[in-house]
Amino acid sequence: MTQPTKGPWKAGPRNTFDSIPIYCENPSIPPLAYVVKLVDNDTQRANAAFIVRACNSHEELLEALRHVEENLSQQSEETFEHELAHIRHALARAEGRS
Repeated sequence: MTQPTKGPWKAGPRNTFDSIPIYCENPSIPPLAYVVKLVDNDTQRANAAFIVRACNSHEELLEALRHVEENLSQQSEETFEHELAHIRHALARAEGRS
């Protein structure tokens, strides 16, 4: 699977087209995405911040879920059956397997 552009990602200032660019730290790479204004400026800024937080925390969250999955599955599959199913479903979605 092709890997996404390495972060951290950040939101830039609103541009002349009234959109907020999403950049990575490498200045030689053009904006990865633009967040357009659908409702108002505050919602647009909140959407841009959400995208940046999600991208920047993605790998750390996956690592934490994998760690919890491994520890719970070593305890007792039956005891944590529901929790493990939920974790495995979330991992599959985050890793693009579902």
